[in-house]
Amino acid sequence: MYRTLLTICFLFIPAAQAPLFAQALVLGGSGTDLGTFRLLADAFRESHPHVDITILPSMGSGGGIKAVKHQKLNLALTSRPLNNAERSSKIKAIHYASTPLVLAVSITSPQRDVTKDQINQIYTGKLKQWPDGSPTRPILRPSQDSDTKILINTLAECEQCFIEAYHRHGIPVALTDQESADMIARVPGAIGTSTLALILSEKKPIKALNLDGVAPTVENLQNKTYPMYKKLYLVYNNDHNLQNLNAFLNFIYSDKGQSILLNTGHMTIK
Repeated sequence: MYRTLLTICFLFIPAAQAPLFAQALVLGGSGTDLGTFRLLADAFRESHPHVDITILPSMGSGGGIKAVKHQKLNLALTSRPLNNAERSSKIKAIHYASTPLVLAVSITSPQRDVTKDQINQIYTGKLKQWPDGSPTRPILRPSQDSDTKILINTLAECEQCFIEAYHRHGIPVALTDQESADMIARVPGAIGTSTLALILSEKKPIKALNLDGVAPTVENLQNKTYPMYKKLYLVYNNDHNLQNLNAFLNFIYSDKGQSILLNTGHMTIK
């Protein structure tokens, strides 16, 4: 009887109050663009003040996609496309931007450049010091992480050095993008992967190194002189017609949304 009365009460909630139960959006996934989407969410709220947007800590691309499929997220941010096991008629993925994948060091390091030869020597343990005398301390990502795959696919001459690095004792493995950035900032002489988007949006105390003299900028990504980048995707359940999600997606492609992406190190895709 109580459940029946409760159902009737909900049916008679005034239309003006009903959106209070349907305004929330929950986002999560790869750590690469969580900082940027916090900025996008803040800007979106200026014109949609009643929409509550929650951005969860990094759970990886696979975790975000799985959460969308199980209706735990409205929108997953991923740094890879859907794989065969994840594809379905209900799940849609949009490639919305790319950002330079970088090798980064602490903001306090005098180092500004790194060469492919130095990368080989650092990750195999042959180069133990930077030119200023500080120790080189490489940081790895998991072997199946998108960062590792991009490094190996882009820097083919460095593939063996990364394989060897996983067998070296004492090299730390950062599980998330944020953990990698924090370790690079904290460990003296550390070098590891990050993205221009994460560095700019989260204002981490790390800096991107030029690769063989080429700066990891959006401009150099566009003119194809800088080789390493992450493709970024939005993944959502296409079976749900959520007004607020559609409004947020439209905002991302608006002039203001695109400006935020450009200012945080993204080559946008329209």
